[in-house]
Amino acid sequence: MHDRNAAKEFFETLYSDGDAVHDKAQIVIWAHADAPNRWCSSIEEALDVLSMKAYQGKSYFGLALQNPDRAIEQAKLKGEKPDLKARRGYAQSVAAWPGVGLDIDIRVDGKNKRYPPTIKDALWLVNQLPIKPSLIVETGGGLHAYWLMEEAVPIDNTATLEQVRRAAYGIYLLALNVARDRDWAIDNTSDLARVLRVPGTLNEKYTPPVEVKVIEDTGARYDIDAIEIVLPANCAPPANESASHADHEFVVDEDAAPPMRKLELAIEMDARFALTWTMRRKDLDSHSEYDLSLANQCIALGWSDQETVDAMIYHRAKHNGTPKLRPQYYASRLALARSAQGAVGNEEVLERLVERGSSQVQASAEREMTIDDINQFIELNGDEKIESVIRYAGDPPTYKLKTHRGQLLNLGPVRSIIAPHLFREAIAASTGMLIKRVKDKEWAKVAQAILRCTTNQDIGPDATPGGEMRDALVDYLEDLTIKDGNDLDDRGAALRKGSPFTVGLRVHVTVRKLRDWLRMHNADRRSKNELCQSLKEAGAETGVIRYRNGGKAATKRTWSIEIDMLERDGTAIKWPDHKETPF
Repeated sequence: MHDRNAAKEFFETLYSDGDAVHDKAQIVIWAHADAPNRWCSSIEEALDVLSMKAYQGKSYFGLALQNPDRAIEQAKLKGEKPDLKARRGYAQSVAAWPGVGLDIDIRVDGKNKRYPPTIKDALWLVNQLPIKPSLIVETGGGLHAYWLMEEAVPIDNTATLEQVRRAAYGIYLLALNVARDRDWAIDNTSDLARVLRVPGTLNEKYTPPVEVKVIEDTGARYDIDAIEIVLPANCAPPANESASHADHEFVVDEDAAPPMRKLELAIEMDARFALTWTMRRKDLDSHSEYDLSLANQCIALGWSDQETVDAMIYHRAKHNGTPKLRPQYYASRLALARSAQGAVGNEEVLERLVERGSSQVQASAEREMTIDDINQFIELNGDEKIESVIRYAGDPPTYKLKTHRGQLLNLGPVRSIIAPHLFREAIAASTGMLIKRVKDKEWAKVAQAILRCTTNQDIGPDATPGGEMRDALVDYLEDLTIKDGNDLDDRGAALRKGSPFTVGLRVHVTVRKLRDWLRMHNADRRSKNELCQSLKEAGAETGVIRYRNGGKAATKRTWSIEIDMLERDGTAIKWPDHKETPF
């Protein structure tokens, strides 16, 4: 191993200093066909395996800890050899889950043209997501990004298993949507049995070998509920590995043929479909990539699941591809294709928005019609419907959507309207709705339509950076449980959980937790320094506060603001009963 200490630190970060790893929750080390899989019941055992010659330069680890008994059970159910040396585990045999792992490959030596071009581009992609990663690892061929839990989540029931599968798949979909805005591709590594590279090892795919290393550790930690807040509305992962043939609404027949009349029309009317069917696409390399492209296009054309599956089977046979006869394979292609179609929006509304964005002027009646179309496009109803688009004067100006019940959905600066992925994230963070992707050329006109129906509002105390920060603080505090921190031990308990707390007539927050919340709920990406400046402009002050941790005196820097400065529409927030400050 190149750097045992780096690998050890990485594993300890993932697995609660090693406490999560034991006989029933093991780290799986995988090395292609060059060596047997090794199931390790401690971090030290895993490090010893990675130091062996057969595993150097070509080894991976399973992010989710595996239960060996469950894995043997699953192998038997699937009719596979119940030999752990030949198995790396299954989603159904996961014992504990430390968090989400995302693999973003880049173009290396001019190959893989569909991936992001450079490491810088891959980092840009990760930073567009509404929730910051805990770790970023450079692998030589790209990046691995991790979103880690406070502690590894034990998987002891089906509900928890499905919840973590949704989280892993949802983060992948968020990244995929950003990538597609740039016409990039990323691999789906949301499968809980997926393996990734270990920092401290070497990647020998390249000459000379490249060190795998952690390049960013933000310290961010999450609970599963916080992850779910930012996920797309429809993020059900592909079919379970355990799904049976009968669970699918299609039949896999190796002699299948697609609906020929539909096929002929698709080839005749759609040049892209024709290139896909004849395997002449320059951006696709493998049969699997062609399968997914066919699934995307067939579903977009309105074909049924059975017709789409038949087309993929027939296409593989026509071009001498290896037959795929597992229903799960086709179920996963269909699920990915359906997720790519987008969750919300309709073509007629989009056409009207594009048309209005092309016009030179817009009367008040047209403005109302445009807002109605925006509501239809986003599918907001009742009190959630948008009433107006407000432009607040400032340097730079900021934009908000006002709903019928008076709620303001924060879009931020104008780039959040101009850039389609930022607009989608802002809407998703505020409403939980993921609107469909729109081509950049069309979106420019949609954005213009939105900008032309804005109502200008003179800047007032609530529209200043300080006023907006106070509003954001109210949202943050109303969303969480505010603790009474007048007792030093209670204050310590609040700080350990990152909870806001009161001391006397002031409420205290930590920058890290506030920044995480703003990123998840408001798609707010301001830096730590920018956030501190906004808190200062809101009237908050920073200082060191005393607390007790396990009976020992300690101090921590927090930001605090007078309770009387925080209110919503003239109504004060409900605070804990105050006690005399113990100073």
